[in-house]
Amino acid sequence: MKTTLIEVAAAEKTLRPFLSASQFAHMREACRGEDGKLSMCKVVDLARQIATMPKTFEQGGKGDQASAQLHYFLGASDWFIIERDFSGGVKQALGYVIPDGDSERAELVNISIEEITRKGAELDLHFTPCAIAEIKAQRAAEAAQEARNAQRMAAVRRSLEPLEFQWDVAQKQVDPDEDSVPLAGARARFAPAQLSAEAR
Repeated sequence: MKTTLIEVAAAEKTLRPFLSASQFAHMREACRGEDGKLSMCKVVDLARQIATMPKTFEQGGKGDQASAQLHYFLGASDWFIIERDFSGGVKQALGYVIPDGDSERAELVNISIEEITRKGAELDLHFTPCAIAEIKAQRAAEAAQEARNAQRMAAVRRSLEPLEFQWDVAQKQVDPDEDSVPLAGARARFAPAQLSAEAR
């Protein structure tokens, strides 16, 4: 279905309060660029999503099954909007906030979309609405993966420590200005198992 300029103009009016000044300017520019038709469709679809999303109290009592409709981000912080202001404004929405990427401090609070966009938060144009429970599960999985990666890196560093020590000792051997110790003696003291295996 073809998107008309009248539809785009109406959509831009709906979107404007929900975007930072810079993001709104970039979106308008994209509508007039090489992929303008695709961008115009995105603008109209996003405006329709905002216009029909739940308003204040409409997801009350759902808990983690409440659906996040919009996602804003700035640095490591995320805001997932569940309900927009019942009046259609952006001064008081309800959302799930993860400050500075810290899931332990995440909470469900009132959010001023006007304030966070003024500070530079951007609307995620590729976000698909989903339950808060899904967001929590994804974050938990990412944290677990990061912990496993950190453990692997720590194990690698520990395995390299004997080699780094031997390299430091060898460097001292070729530098007469350094306080050196015999390489074989150092290896005997710091890597006896390896030395005995080589002797056999």
